[in-house]
Amino acid sequence: MIVLLMFGHCNYNDNDDYDECDNGDEVDGDDDDDHKANSYRLVVVVGVKLIAAVVVVVVVVVVVVVVVVVVVVVVVIAVVVVKLIAVVVVVVVE
Repeated sequence: MIVLLMFGHCNYNDNDDYDECDNGDEVDGDDDDDHKANSYRLVVVVGVKLIAAVVVVVVVVVVVVVVVVVVVVVVVIAVVVVKLIAVVVVVVVE
């Protein structure tokens, strides 16, 4: 439905000399071809938007995974450094 609103849809009537898309083309009476062309165009638009949505989701997931991995690595390094400092302090105190 959103694709139809964004892309537009042409309605053809047998009583009109021009189509409602307002591109100045006279209706040639071959409405089936026009509707098929609109259907194919709609399928392409939906397909492209679906591919774009999948790409966006994949990119977001990859970014989230990378951020989580970086945070885990930083936390592990911080824990190791704190333990090393604790060991050095214990050795120096003794």
